[in-house]
Amino acid sequence: DKEYKKRELIATWAKTPNLMKALEKQQNVNPDEIFGGIKPCHLNEIFQGSSYRRHTKNENWEDSSILI
Repeated sequence: DKEYKKRELIATWAKTPNLMKALEKQQNVNPDEIFGGIKPCHLNEIFQGSSYRRHTKNENWEDSSILI
């Protein structure tokens, strides 16, 4: 429908400067407070059975800081 395409509906908050105000307001919000923290990934639960092998010291999966 050509007429509908002409009347693109854009939310008021999405128009500048309203968008900038909304982005500034949320930039200091901790996403963990909204979505919750990230749970640890236990590889032994994912790779069960004989195909799973223990990692050597060069493959340290316990240090999660290297993943960030």
